[in-house]
Amino acid sequence: MTGDDGRAGHGPQSTDIAATPRLAPVDAGQRLESMDLIRGVALFGILVVNMLFFALPLGHMFDPAALVDAPFADRLSAGITKLLFEQKFISLFSLLFGAGLAIQFTRAASHGRSGVGLALRRLAGLALFGLLHVTLLWMGDILFVYACCGTLLAILLAFRPSVRVLLIIGVAVALVGTLIMSCFAIVSLAFGGHDAFAARTPDAGGAEEVRRGLDAIRAAGWNPASPIYAEAEALAMREGPFLDALAFRLVAWGTFLLIMPISYGWRILAMFVLGAAMVKAGMFSPDRCRRARRRLLMIALPAGLALSAADVLAQPWALGTMTTLMVTVPIADVAAYGIAFGIAALLGIVAERPATSRVRVAVQRAGRMALTVYLAESLLVCALVLHWGFGLHGMIPRAYFIPIASGIWLLLVLVANLWLSRFRMGPLEWLWRTMTYLRPPAAGVRGAPGTGAAA
Repeated sequence: MTGDDGRAGHGPQSTDIAATPRLAPVDAGQRLESMDLIRGVALFGILVVNMLFFALPLGHMFDPAALVDAPFADRLSAGITKLLFEQKFISLFSLLFGAGLAIQFTRAASHGRSGVGLALRRLAGLALFGLLHVTLLWMGDILFVYACCGTLLAILLAFRPSVRVLLIIGVAVALVGTLIMSCFAIVSLAFGGHDAFAARTPDAGGAEEVRRGLDAIRAAGWNPASPIYAEAEALAMREGPFLDALAFRLVAWGTFLLIMPISYGWRILAMFVLGAAMVKAGMFSPDRCRRARRRLLMIALPAGLALSAADVLAQPWALGTMTTLMVTVPIADVAAYGIAFGIAALLGIVAERPATSRVRVAVQRAGRMALTVYLAESLLVCALVLHWGFGLHGMIPRAYFIPIASGIWLLLVLVANLWLSRFRMGPLEWLWRTMTYLRPPAAGVRGAPGTGAAA
């Protein structure tokens, strides 16, 4: 999700980064098309997964039995999401973010600068977008987490590590993250798993008593699995007021930040580092590493899909005991890496070909406006589920999640193409680059090669 990270450094379809006379946003013809294409596709996969967090109470994420009595269509949708999307596309997006940050450091080095100050301003701007995202729209923001993990990567890149060092560090971080998540599953088992978690929920205090906002959160013992919490959360999201909805968003967001060191934070950081290694090795350049991309596709994608299928098939056995989670947690983690790298390789191969496909060009343009599209996805889904829109929180069947996500993504791909026919970049990309470079970039139309879009 970065407006500046798809920059070209190699290849006949791009301009060398050193040719830019000063540190400033580059034109569309200087971008790596494969990164824009991958980013555009990743925006769809992320929205599919996020629909669950948008449309249902938080407690559903902690309840392994939530789908036991659900209609077949809901269970099928959940299975497809877990098989093909869950953890996979956030990993893919993280890969691109790390690659983009590495490209910025490469450009800075070509101008005799360290790149640290530029990166920190960019990450600070991203953190600000994330805070506004949480406050105004949705508790599942990832931008703030990206800013935190990106700061660690920026510190690492300041030492100008080699590709080999980055690969070693990335793999080590990934292994540590998988180990920590597996240990967390064992600890959960030792404390009784979900059953013990739900058992600590305070009594509702009367079936007819309706609690709202912070009062409900305190009455539920700050436990999202509590019926008190879930009912009050759904009411706040559907009916408001804003402060009640904000209370639930902040509690959920704070919970995610607390569990980040024992969950997805390690995967994000690992993919950041591995993305930086890949871009330094030329894996996103159309004229380099063709054989490596094909090998990665043939190995990573089938292995990842097989492991993900095993994880999905094992889920019914995990209900109630959580014993199977000791196996499925590391399987799911490794599967996410495999599918993410496999998709990156596949789309990198697609991007090797001349940009003759209108579909490919359209998706690339959405990738060029990734920050704007990501936040617009939140805005449109929130319009469906929150009190200031249609107020459908907790009322949309899971079977509709993928079709809704598909419709919203296609709409925003169209909007991105229309916007870029007139402007060089998305509106939020323009604001973010102004914050990064401390001067507003030109926003008008300027012809550019590469994607065939106006730049």
